[in-house]
Amino acid sequence: AAAAHAPATAAAPAAADDADPAAAGSAPAAAGPPDPTARDRRRERAVLAAVVIGIGLAAVDGTVVTTAMPTAVRSLGGLDLYAWIFAAYTLAAAVSMPLWGKLADLRGSRGLFVLGIVVFVAGSGLAGAAPSMSVLVACRALQGLGAGALSAVPYAVLGVTFPPSERGRVIGMGSATWGVASIVGPLLGSAIVSLLGWRWVFYVNVPVGVVAVVLALRSVPARPAVAGPPRALDWLGAGLAAVGVTALMFGLQLLPAGGPLGAWLVAAGAAVLVLFLVAEGRAADPVLAPFLFRRRLFAVANGIAFAAAFAIFGVLDYLPLLVPPGVPLAVGAAILVFPATVTWSAAAFTTGRFVPRFGVRPIVTLGTALLAAGLGLMVAVIRPGAGVWSVALASAPAGLGMGMLGPALLSGIQNALPLKDMGMGTAAEQFLSMVGGTVGVAGLQLAFLGALAGVPAAVRGAVAALMAGGGLGATAQTFAALATAMRTSFLLPMAAAAAGFALSLAIPRGTR
Repeated sequence: AAAAHAPATAAAPAAADDADPAAAGSAPAAAGPPDPTARDRRRERAVLAAVVIGIGLAAVDGTVVTTAMPTAVRSLGGLDLYAWIFAAYTLAAAVSMPLWGKLADLRGSRGLFVLGIVVFVAGSGLAGAAPSMSVLVACRALQGLGAGALSAVPYAVLGVTFPPSERGRVIGMGSATWGVASIVGPLLGSAIVSLLGWRWVFYVNVPVGVVAVVLALRSVPARPAVAGPPRALDWLGAGLAAVGVTALMFGLQLLPAGGPLGAWLVAAGAAVLVLFLVAEGRAADPVLAPFLFRRRLFAVANGIAFAAAFAIFGVLDYLPLLVPPGVPLAVGAAILVFPATVTWSAAAFTTGRFVPRFGVRPIVTLGTALLAAGLGLMVAVIRPGAGVWSVALASAPAGLGMGMLGPALLSGIQNALPLKDMGMGTAAEQFLSMVGGTVGVAGLQLAFLGALAGVPAAVRGAVAALMAGGGLGATAQTFAALATAMRTSFLLPMAAAAAGFALSLAIPRGTR
């Protein structure tokens, strides 16, 4: 694996985007260990274990904490800060993600990976000991900073450790961790809160993080990703990105509530991000280099990642609301999301093995087609009288499509870049996916409210109460209004998935 860090390798050009199949399949070979016999398989397995544990910390935390927060609010008070427990975490992760990726290129991925775990674990330990809700929110922001690293740097570690032919496989294992966490997390969180108390939801991260740090220090190569003199960080670009993303995410959260503030924040965030792009074009060593988007594969793959996240994350947020009257909330919500999460995890775990054989384009095209078809099937199935299992099973193709996209897109992006830009390119894909998901949730909420506009005010109020109560005790008329509005609003994510499918046709043929 150390051969991946040689100066000659780091300076090797990326594969030509429009090369013929033979060239496209062989050009990226310079970005990995040239001699398979020289690779240390035991070290690679240890690196993979460290990465999966690190990703799992952030992935499980996102679902475990949800189950523990009602108990934490009863213990600490401060109900008015409840939403900030999640907003502070998400915002800190989104703002810091591009910075972590660039630092991994400048300082080496091992040190940044270990630092990200340490920051996350420190935030977890402090959150568990928080004496008040305001302190808990601050600790969650610290956790989010670490989560930003654990969302981007682990994939860069895999990119500089494994050869191009195996990146899809190992990235798929990392991607599958998120799906497994979405299934295991709520059950684990409920058990921990019941047996040990809500504070242990945070404390359990500490020993797991220590294991990941030890594995990383013993297995991940210590040398920087690119040899040569140290390079300065683009602080202006990092600051503009942080301000722009913060304004944009706050604006998107406020936009569905109406009023001018949300719209002004969205406009201000967009304007600052335009300034960010201008500054990056002039920076000597930018945080997110605009020239990367001149590469056809990089630009198209990131566009698909944004569109797919836009399509799926809003749907997964709203799907648990379709629990019909008479069905217990917890049981119905679990059934509704179970098929999509299982197919997502299974596809992510297996698809990466087929990327070297079939190429990026066929897998991404099939994945986006399944995503769009699955959302279309959900639009057709969601009706006032539809059962829980019929809606749940209709979501399975969409989960399957999303699971196929993760390993194919990220391994394709990494194989199209030289090692000196591996962290930046990886962080860009993860960052655009997060922003796409945030925009998608806000857009779906606006579409849902628009679909309810023609409903009588009394029915709209009943729908709001139904959404808060999960469908228990609702009348057939109220649930019918909810299902009809949901069916109409799901046309928006279906259109985003169709746009992703159209973009997939622009991926260069033969890209391995």
